Amino acid sequence: GQKWFWTFDYPEQGIRVQATEELDAQKVSAGEPVGLVVPVDTPVTLIGSSTDVLHSMFVPALRVKKDVVPNRYTTATFQATKEGVYDFFCTEFCGTKHSNMLTKVTVLSQEKFDAFVATAQEAAAGPVDGATVFAASGCAGCHTVADGAPAGIGPGLYAAYGKEEKLVGGETLIIDENYIRESIENPMAKVVEGYGPVMPAYAGRLNEEELTALVVYIKGLGPDKEAGQ
Repeated sequence: GQKWFWTFDYPEQGIRVQATEELDAQKVSAGEPVGLVVPVDTPVTLIGSSTDVLHSMFVPALRVKKDVVPNRYTTATFQATKEGVYDFFCTEFCGTKHSNMLTKVTVLSQEKFDAFVATAQEAAAGPVDGATVFAASGCAGCHTVADGAPAGIGPGLYAAYGKEEKLVGGETLIIDENYIRESIENPMAKVVEGYGPVMPAYAGRLNEEELTALVVYIKGLGPDKEAGQ
């Protein structure tokens, strides 16, 4: 868990599933399984940890509740006996968007679960898309990307590349690739004036390919991209 979304790693299958508000909505629209996806009638072990503050995973229908703690692991087990989609909550207040830290547990037949795994493995082997990384990493929870959209908890990113920005402390700089990268990996280094130091660091949480794809995506947000240039 991290502010304010969940990540589910499947070590045996070699896949990762992100559960952000934006990504879950896209999956619902596409008719794809959402959130934590598990096979029916199969014992499941969840080994949880947090990258920032105390969270707590709670699935009422499956009678599962466990704190997710920074710098240590906690373990919970369950076995779903009926296919379906069940609510997955965070039940420890974890900041501004705690109430949006919601996802689902999707319970599938073994056949459908195997198909889900195969699709996820195929997607993981393909090229990295920056927009997908943005959605999967919870960025949309704090940053807007549309023209004219009001800023959120963090600065808006539409046409931000090349813009002069004033930082806390009075320094100014031009937003370039290096600043975008630094702001992703170490956001406390240079905080934009008017915003709090609340963004979690992504250093070590994105690989080089994902990081580069995300920088390219943010750099391209603007009228030139919309015009196909």
